[in-house]
Amino acid sequence: MAAGRWYQHRVDKAQLKFQGGSSPCAAVDFQKETRGRDGSNVSPWLRYRGTSQKDGSIGKNNMLFSVFGNVTQLSDGTLNVLFDAGSQGPGSQPFTATENPVMAVEKDGTYDFIILTNGGVPGQTEFTTVFALSRSPTFAYGTEWTDFLTKTGFTNEIYEVPHPSDCYYGGPGVSPDVLDTVDLKKLSGFWYQHRIDIAQLQFQGKETICAALQYDLKMDGANKPYLLDTAVSQAGPGKVGPNFPVSKFNANVTQTKGGYLVVHFPAGTLGPNVPAFDSPTWVTDAVEKNGRYDMYIGTGGAEAFTSIFLNTRQPTLLPEYEKQFLDRVSSSHFWVDLYNVSQPKECSYTPLVPPALAPTSASTPTAAAVPTSASTPTAASVPTSASTPTAAAVPTSASTPTAASVPTSASTPTAAAVPT
Repeated sequence: MAAGRWYQHRVDKAQLKFQGGSSPCAAVDFQKETRGRDGSNVSPWLRYRGTSQKDGSIGKNNMLFSVFGNVTQLSDGTLNVLFDAGSQGPGSQPFTATENPVMAVEKDGTYDFIILTNGGVPGQTEFTTVFALSRSPTFAYGTEWTDFLTKTGFTNEIYEVPHPSDCYYGGPGVSPDVLDTVDLKKLSGFWYQHRIDIAQLQFQGKETICAALQYDLKMDGANKPYLLDTAVSQAGPGKVGPNFPVSKFNANVTQTKGGYLVVHFPAGTLGPNVPAFDSPTWVTDAVEKNGRYDMYIGTGGAEAFTSIFLNTRQPTLLPEYEKQFLDRVSSSHFWVDLYNVSQPKECSYTPLVPPALAPTSASTPTAAAVPTSASTPTAASVPTSASTPTAAAVPTSASTPTAASVPTSASTPTAAAVPT
């Protein structure tokens, strides 16, 4: 009932002492998660990202201040927010804070307005911090807010958060931005996969190697371009080369807009009785060289941001691309463990034929030939699974973060929690 974006409208000014006394465009996104760091299934919890901008520096081309954290609900109903390392500045350690939803207004089956404090139910426990959030950047709950202040006698000075039309709130959900422009022709061709989130191995036999894919540019009946995706992999060390099986599948990839792509899997891709299905995939970063993309980073196309992969044109991962990828992982606070996909020279990629590559710095010339394995390939288009989709799900627990960007202190974070 609380999934999606919340806009912060009212907060006690004491929360802003480390933000220059203001916090325009403050908002929070949160998503239900069912995976642990190691990719295993766990009890549902909530991932959140709080954002804000700075007076005089509003818009997509200006700095976005962000904090990330995890939310769980304690046995007494209190919401426990565990803030990521760095939330209070470079080098700061993770810390926890509690929040309590004390008022909520429901609309069309979901919460539309909430008030949170650092104390219990008004009248029973004193509180010193308060947050008011709604689904819309326009505040429509002035009456409810005034009634709350009157009934509780809360007299601390309040900051009214502005949300001008040019506010920037970051990428969808807790995901990084998706590229505004992606050229399918530049994306076509042969790709080696080098990094994936470890949860992908749940669908690839727990181990994968020699993962690669070929995008062939095609035109549909309406003369609209799409990519024919052929993905291959082998099973792992000791099972590499032309004498071992190669796992393969085909799918069509269409473009919704920019880096928003959709992979259309035919029936049987994930098993004999699995029907055809579609899975989004988003391109969040790319490097262009000589008229085509030479590296790109993608995700499973979900606001929950639980999957990630790195593909390049080279069989050996170039140091500069590895650094760029790890920097992106760090800045986006991606929390699932990563898996390194190796590309030994013995790899077989049949039926694909890797293009010949000139040696580059710190990289070995083209790997030859043909992968093997009956496991599902780790290609960019492989979904996380029908049972554990990368798409965001509506939270079912009674808690979710709703912070306004950067925490002001360990004892009084600007983050708040939202009931689901």
